[in-house]
Amino acid sequence: MIFVKDFISFIKQPSIYQEGEYIAPIKSLKLVIVAFSVLIIVEFLAWIIRLSLLTNDYGVLQTRLDSEPSINLTGVFLIVFYTPIFEELTFRLGLRFSKVNVVISFSFLISLIIKLVASKMHLQYANTFTSYVIFDLLIFSGFLTINYYILWPYVNKFIAKTFAKSFNKIVFSIVIVFALLHLNNFDYTKFTISHCFYLSIFLLKMAFIGLVLSFLRLRCGITWGILLHILINCFALRGTLSNYFLQ
Repeated sequence: MIFVKDFISFIKQPSIYQEGEYIAPIKSLKLVIVAFSVLIIVEFLAWIIRLSLLTNDYGVLQTRLDSEPSINLTGVFLIVFYTPIFEELTFRLGLRFSKVNVVISFSFLISLIIKLVASKMHLQYANTFTSYVIFDLLIFSGFLTINYYILWPYVNKFIAKTFAKSFNKIVFSIVIVFALLHLNNFDYTKFTISHCFYLSIFLLKMAFIGLVLSFLRLRCGITWGILLHILINCFALRGTLSNYFLQ
């Protein structure tokens, strides 16, 4: 019950966990289990709404995974492990202010933006999982060097001041961007106005997940946030995983 109170306090004022020590590993593990259980309930409620919309002919957009006939082991690894690590380092590592954390998060964010732009322009930048990772790391390492050694001396005071004065806004902005990013999961070839309600529910669900992951990062540390994110993606991919391992 104390975890629920902590989470409510975090929503009211995220900055209360901006600094200070992380909770003990055992308590962190318990928090991950509680958070994952809550998110399963949220996912179940979202599934009921999805089913209701289908029953009433509102229409539900398919995700890109729905349109894929099968997924190989590389795809499973990419979704279950690589993506959670990438997204947590991008969106939440920098919530604990330090030069290293902020620079790493910002460098990964630039890498993400470049990938999204390349995807929208239908540019083929990776044919295999290895080339996909290498592409990420090359962009990341390049901007990491630029940000760490060239830009940081000029912007560190501004960033530190912004964190101190507007940390709550930063957290909620990151949550919103995180939710909006996942709209890219859908296939919009058959989009109609009737899908807007379903997308609104999806955005609320992803924003809640973003809040939980942000809370866990600040309360327990980035490792526990990555662990929860991996569990979330495993659950989202449960059908594919069960089919794959039962074959």
